[in-house]
Amino acid sequence: MKTKIEILIETKNFYSEDVNRRAIEDGFCTYETDDGRHCAVGRCIDPSNMKELNYEVKKIGEEDGSLAFRSFMIDLMKEEYRVNDPTFWIELQAFHDFSGNWDDNGLTEIGSDKYGKLLRRYK
Repeated sequence: MKTKIEILIETKNFYSEDVNRRAIEDGFCTYETDDGRHCAVGRCIDPSNMKELNYEVKKIGEEDGSLAFRSFMIDLMKEEYRVNDPTFWIELQAFHDFSGNWDDNGLTEIGSDKYGKLLRRYK
């Protein structure tokens, strides 16, 4: 199983190499876009579970409008990503989602600062 630090580094590197990999549509993050891009959490979901994730997210959204990370998602993840810490996943997702963290060249100064804070928190 990957550590939180390994997941954080991997996520930063993945989106820094090409910021267009971020799963943003119409200004909003989505776990999986129609063209196959994934958000920070969506990248860690087992592809065979994506249909179930989309169903659950739709159901949650209809119930209370909240699409935040939920603990059931741990069971939908690829084995190596099953870190049972919802706060970590929420913070990782927020790191992905906030447009101020990214520009065409990768991480912005704000993003680098946030990344450093996350590294220190999860060491």
